[in-house]
Amino acid sequence: MDCIPLAGAVKRTHTVVLFHGLCAAPLELAFLATHLRQAGFTVETPTIEGYSYGSPAARWRSWVDRASAIVRSLQQKASGGVSVGGLSMGATLALAVAAEVDGISSVVALSTTLRYDGWAVPWYRFLFPLGHRLGLGRFYTYKESEPFGLKNEQLRAHVKKALANNQVSEIGGDSISAEHLAEADRLCSHVKRKLAQVCADLLVIHAIDDEVASPRNADMVMSRAGSVNRKAIFLGNSYHIITVDNERETVCSEVEFFLRGIVAAGEGSAGRKLFPVVAPEWARYLRQNRRYG
Repeated sequence: MDCIPLAGAVKRTHTVVLFHGLCAAPLELAFLATHLRQAGFTVETPTIEGYSYGSPAARWRSWVDRASAIVRSLQQKASGGVSVGGLSMGATLALAVAAEVDGISSVVALSTTLRYDGWAVPWYRFLFPLGHRLGLGRFYTYKESEPFGLKNEQLRAHVKKALANNQVSEIGGDSISAEHLAEADRLCSHVKRKLAQVCADLLVIHAIDDEVASPRNADMVMSRAGSVNRKAIFLGNSYHIITVDNERETVCSEVEFFLRGIVAAGEGSAGRKLFPVVAPEWARYLRQNRRYG
């Protein structure tokens, strides 16, 4: 089933910069990027040396600096403003950029990862930063394994085959180095401290059953961001890679609708007031966890 763009073209070209996840590639954003382009947006899905698949790990600061430079360059060219967004650690990177770059129109945070606390994360994951500082496991490599961020079993089988044959697929590379993980942890710590400086309109979409980053991550963004207008949507039939999984069409439609509101507000039209959404899936999560966030 293809995602059908909402009626009406975008009057001025609004640019959307989407950052993929850690050690991944733009392929995991292809479905969303194609949809937004068909809807009239200009979409960029850059790769970043030392962050993207196939390059040795660089310092997290260089990730943010490079991403910010890309966005600033596009701001000078774009006629209709620039929004940033991303998936997983790409959402974290987008939030870091939004905290530093002035004039960001909006932020789209998909499966935001500020801490690895999903149901499939090993209990000993919290020991990793200490072990890395002590030099233990410096040559450790995390191998991607099922469910690969996907609830859809057919997609999961496809990804498993692609990783075996090509070492990269729609969910990223087949492994993540210890150095990449260590720098990602540092980026997460930085963004948690800087969330109050994110003032652009904010859309957060997160799966309740995310196996990598629990909905507490979405709650943290919603509760700490400095955005006046913010909206959260919680999905009930996906895992971590929501741009590929069962509800990718919903993600496309909600992101497009949100961005159209940003464009309308920029053109002086009546803008939408955004409010958090307490979906049935979120209510289920609250019942199971007996506390908010």
